[in-house]
Amino acid sequence: YFDGLPTRFKGDDEFQRMTKAQWNFSCAIRFFQGFLSVLSAFVLAVQSETVFDVLLNFLGVKFVSDLDDLAFNLSQLGYFGDQCQRASKCISEVRFQQDNHN
Repeated sequence: YFDGLPTRFKGDDEFQRMTKAQWNFSCAIRFFQGFLSVLSAFVLAVQSETVFDVLLNFLGVKFVSDLDDLAFNLSQLGYFGDQCQRASKCISEVRFQQDNHN
């Protein structure tokens, strides 16, 4: 790793042109997304009055997250146009390799 940025990967050349600030920003956004997920799970668990309400709330969250996966898979099949299909295939082909130079 070079300042947190993977040095080798297989995939699109877009990641090679990322600056350190762009890489750190993407990591911060992913951290914030995870934090919001934990916060929303806590709020759902606290505001539910019964066990059934907890299960129903988390079932709703699971359904919405599955919609995201469905949209990505439909994009790979070309339902949202050629540009989205190329972008989603490019994203799914990216593979990062760790350097063990420590």
